[in-house]
Amino acid sequence: MVRTLFVMVLLTVLSAGLVSQGTVFASEEPPAEESAEVLDELSLGDLLTMEITTGSFLELDLKKSPLSMTVITREMVRASGARNMSELLDIYVPGFIYNFNKWNGTQWGLRGVSNDRNTKIIYLVNGHKMNTQSRDGFQSETVLGLLGDVERVEVLRGPAGLVYGTGAIAGIINVVTRKAEENGSELTVRGGTDGSRSIEGNLFATPSDNQKISISAGFKESEGLPEFGTRIYGTSGWPAAPGFRLGAPGDGRYGSTPGNWKAALDWTIGDFNLYARATHQIENAFCFFILDPWPELRGQPLWFGSDTRGSVVDGKTVANDDSYWITTEGWENQLRQYLSDNIMAEASYNLALGENSVKFKVGFDGSTSRTQQVDHGPYEVLKNAYRGIKVHEAFGDKRIQANATYLLKSVAQLQAAFGAEFRMDIFGEDLEGNNYQFSNDKKYTIDNINYYTGTLFGEGFYDINEMLGAHVGLRLDVHTRAVMFNPKVAAIFRPSDEHSIKLIYQSASNNGTVDNYEYNRYHIDDDGNYEDEPQLSSRTTRPSATDTTKPTQSIVQPAPPLSELHDLKPEKVHSIELAYVGRFMDALTIQPSLAWGKIMDLFGWSQDLYRVVNVGQYEYVNGDLDIKYSNDNFTIGAAHTYQRPVRTDPDEEGKTYKMYALTSNEDGEWDKQVGFDVDGDTLWEGYYTQSYPVELNVVKNSVTYDGKHFMSNPDHISKFYAIYSPWEWMSLSTSLRMIWGVPGMKKVIEDNDDNSNYMGFYWEKEDQSIKDFIMRSVSKKWNFSLSFYLPKQFDVSFYAYNILGTDHHKFYSGKFDKNTVNTLRLSQGYELAQRDLYSVDQRSFGINVTKNF
Repeated sequence: MVRTLFVMVLLTVLSAGLVSQGTVFASEEPPAEESAEVLDELSLGDLLTMEITTGSFLELDLKKSPLSMTVITREMVRASGARNMSELLDIYVPGFIYNFNKWNGTQWGLRGVSNDRNTKIIYLVNGHKMNTQSRDGFQSETVLGLLGDVERVEVLRGPAGLVYGTGAIAGIINVVTRKAEENGSELTVRGGTDGSRSIEGNLFATPSDNQKISISAGFKESEGLPEFGTRIYGTSGWPAAPGFRLGAPGDGRYGSTPGNWKAALDWTIGDFNLYARATHQIENAFCFFILDPWPELRGQPLWFGSDTRGSVVDGKTVANDDSYWITTEGWENQLRQYLSDNIMAEASYNLALGENSVKFKVGFDGSTSRTQQVDHGPYEVLKNAYRGIKVHEAFGDKRIQANATYLLKSVAQLQAAFGAEFRMDIFGEDLEGNNYQFSNDKKYTIDNINYYTGTLFGEGFYDINEMLGAHVGLRLDVHTRAVMFNPKVAAIFRPSDEHSIKLIYQSASNNGTVDNYEYNRYHIDDDGNYEDEPQLSSRTTRPSATDTTKPTQSIVQPAPPLSELHDLKPEKVHSIELAYVGRFMDALTIQPSLAWGKIMDLFGWSQDLYRVVNVGQYEYVNGDLDIKYSNDNFTIGAAHTYQRPVRTDPDEEGKTYKMYALTSNEDGEWDKQVGFDVDGDTLWEGYYTQSYPVELNVVKNSVTYDGKHFMSNPDHISKFYAIYSPWEWMSLSTSLRMIWGVPGMKKVIEDNDDNSNYMGFYWEKEDQSIKDFIMRSVSKKWNFSLSFYLPKQFDVSFYAYNILGTDHHKFYSGKFDKNTVNTLRLSQGYELAQRDLYSVDQRSFGINVTKNF
């Protein structure tokens, strides 16, 4: 029903757009020429002098902006064929990579930072921050798709705490949407061999000289790769490790979604602008878990225990005497699905005061985050048991903020901005009023609480002379649980109009989420009571029943004092960067940068402590080289990133905590009987002492194991793209991304692995020839597209994705597909046990048809 209504609204909007060209809005005949020029992107000169909207409160172009930036234009989006924002950034942005966490979904990495949640990169739409502070940071548009409203994407590589406050540790992604320049509309339909299909429309109107309206809407669904088409290599973090040479089958279809949608409105009238956006994203995590051949239901086992007859599945008996497969029971977790709903609205007004101005902004955001379970796969027993959706956890937040910025331009050679911002975050209930686990309203997921943040900021750029400029800025955030101060200083040397050298120091902070600072789902029981005392994991099972000298039962740890949670310090990064941007022969731009950074007070999640603590720090170096050449009908770009940890000894970055453990009393007893439950079973209580040591080492477990290489960020990443238009009615495009192995996992495997197969992806060159190394150990993602610009303003594009990505083993001969390395994506986890590799980047094809009106 929702899908049908959405499509009806979309078609109504587009129909209105067609009618409007002859009625409501100033009547205007469609242009007689063909579709927009193939290479309608900005020229290199325009790119360098274009006012950048990301990373500064000032009105600066790329040459003066104290930052390193990649700009992805609308033509580059169209030529890439990218199916979602993660793919688009993966194609064009130096050093960017996306990985997966089977518990949290798609995770982004940049500038030596990769985390199991998207809390260290900020995502903006038209400068409006889309990250939440409830738990997961940014999640709502990682795989949403529907990129038809994108005018350009500005990617700031590196910290940016001055402008955007908390979370800007690794970089900024700012999506600038399309604005109405004239009356018109377009409709795009898309399909692919990955089972995807989408419809998207845009309407542009100019009712009067000072008024512009843009409306965008779209819907996308996908069946994903074939059932069990994704394989898991290496050592699976959970369930048990397969050790299969040719990988274990993933449980489900990668890339499947029952439906994502987006709707947006942009209205400008004079100096007033209103932008509103609503998105709905569902990401299935099925393929990130090993195929579960024992589809038992929690509390309803089909398992016969030691009975070798096995389990009855869909009326058939499945043997249970296999030494591996009997360990892979997923207990419903392999049915995980992540739902993210987001609504936002921001109104801004620019008040001119002569040469100066004041910009006022007010905004509202609301979000829903859910982890839920759905029926899937070939097992009827699961489909019958779980018709519809079973929500594991639901929560959300709402945000209200107001901002005022004064821009000073009336002083010669000086541009400065000063402002203040107030923000209130309302945590707990999602957009439907839910905050619970497993539909138990007493057991909330995050605390129902409000946070307040007051901010003061200032920034200035002064042209000392024609060749030298100085930049200074600072930001003070006073948050309910933290105070953050972030300065920025830069010197810009411009020997000519075509060249600019930048020396930049900047910092950024990342305060914790409400999930970190307050009691959450791990600290309360099913009745909503705080677990303030250690508990046996099962009080009806006697811990010393089998061996009176060694307890056999685990302990539920008590909730820590709130003061310990509130003492969490913000993460902090300091960065020094030397960057250059220049143009040669009016056709070639070169943008190299070299950065050093130090990240301190790292957030570390401990499954034992059930909370986040500050543990460790590390330093890194990052070198980027971004080159672009363009002429009338040809554009080519190349980028390479080198990144390594430096001056970091991971063995020195751990911290030991004490947990409660069972101990004996003076009489040597481990437990005592305290009564009976409602079923008449004996209840036991243990004797405890806070003596069990647990070492937490975030740096060694998830950043760098050897201090020389990152574990989830490759040392070297190369990216290439080209767009060629031999005629006005046709263009060709290709892109290639190369991950030169991940040697940071080599020592992890040597120290911890059980001879599992990693397809050469985690090993350095060593004795291989260059050819063999590239073929066997370098992950290559190669795309190709062919576009035609036809009469009647039809555009048709054909796409080939991951041309080299195949995973077709000859299982009975023991031979493996040499192209499997080109399909692999890393698992991003918080512990060494999660060493999965997923063969998700597999070959597929797509078609895109657009009609312009």
